[in-house]
Amino acid sequence: MARKAREKSKSGKYIVMLRGIEDTIFKSKKTQEIFRELIEKAFGKGMLGIRFFNDRVLMALKETKAGIGMDMKPVLISFARTLNRNSGETGK
Repeated sequence: MARKAREKSKSGKYIVMLRGIEDTIFKSKKTQEIFRELIEKAFGKGMLGIRFFNDRVLMALKETKAGIGMDMKPVLISFARTLNRNSGETGK
């Protein structure tokens, strides 16, 4: 069964939670900093807040004209590539 489509925010602001497959995706402060830099680069002042946990991250974000899904896609791809490169994995 497909999930319910995301409701469009009238304000353009979203609370986004990302979780990894493994128990811990942010294994160090360095990985948190890498992710924070990618988010800041993509959203600029549209990053309203961010909170890291070992197994997830919560963010308050303001979407751009492309939409929150398209805004997040390059961030997540870049972060996955960086993690795979640093750990010697391929991601396949």
